[in-house]
Amino acid sequence: MAFYRTQCLILDRYAYIHPSSFTLSYPSPAATRISSALLSARAPLIITSFLGRNPRSVAALTSLSLLLAIPVCISCPDTVNIPFSHPYYSVVSLLAPGTHSPHLATADVILVIDCDLPWVPENDHPQDSARVFIVDSGNPLKDNVGFWHVGAELVCNADSEVALGQIVETVRRIDEKWGVVGEAILGSQALIDRGQALEKEHEEMIRRISAAENAYPQVDSASTNQIPSITVPNVLGVLRRAIQELTPSKGLKTLVLNEGITNCLHVWLHMRPEVPGDMFMSGGSSLGWALGAAVGAHISGEVADAEQGKRYDFLVAIVGDGSFLFGVPSSAYWMARRYNTVG
Repeated sequence: MAFYRTQCLILDRYAYIHPSSFTLSYPSPAATRISSALLSARAPLIITSFLGRNPRSVAALTSLSLLLAIPVCISCPDTVNIPFSHPYYSVVSLLAPGTHSPHLATADVILVIDCDLPWVPENDHPQDSARVFIVDSGNPLKDNVGFWHVGAELVCNADSEVALGQIVETVRRIDEKWGVVGEAILGSQALIDRGQALEKEHEEMIRRISAAENAYPQVDSASTNQIPSITVPNVLGVLRRAIQELTPSKGLKTLVLNEGITNCLHVWLHMRPEVPGDMFMSGGSSLGWALGAAVGAHISGEVADAEQGKRYDFLVAIVGDGSFLFGVPSSAYWMARRYNTVG
């Protein structure tokens, strides 16, 4: 395999040094360079945003993460990039100060793949000595973005599925050679220890999320001024469990559309999406997307079902009150009735 139509740009921390392009047979120099860095890393990190637009890339990302015990941080996601149950799933962040993965500050090698904005330097950022590699299936330099620059050692325009598959193969090949002189990394105690530490972090994250879902507000029976209320985690926890009870028994395929806005991170965490393509968020900045998107998803699912058997049986649109009104509900529900997308 090769990085198809790959454009490779060697960068320093701040500016271009040399642009070039290549189309090479496996193994490519880019894959070798990234693989060697990840193998040698003491604290590697992977950051992605929209890799899950290609569901096959999710399997490749999972394989690489498991192979080298690498935590995966999801930055400003719009789709499912890795199963929530993955033991090295780190955090979901919208990059507000202090919300990034705790591994960012200590990472010595960072693979940024299919990600528009991996971090905001003024809020959280990696150490200056960190080696950064960028792989993007679209526009890796983001030259259509008004202000964007992530200093990197290597920037590649490559299909994420192909690139990750090649990196996994190259990691195994390099480690086999290192093993000849007794320096193999795969299967080493250091790698096992790192994986176990990441698993404990993931288990603690699930514990906190579950605790928030099950911590219903308590009201003092002696007080007449308190009004009991439920929280967003309470609601989402019940919704997730209801969907889980419904879908396995009837074999239904579910799609969740997330326009929770200020609560969108709660939706990502408490809905705990597992399957690529089963949750989406708008890639734009305007509000009012979810209602129309739900109608469109139903219609497109009917077409896909006739052609490929990919129909969604159960659609869930999660919206904030403002985004619900911006969706012009009267028009959205008229469309839903007109095209028979409601029961």
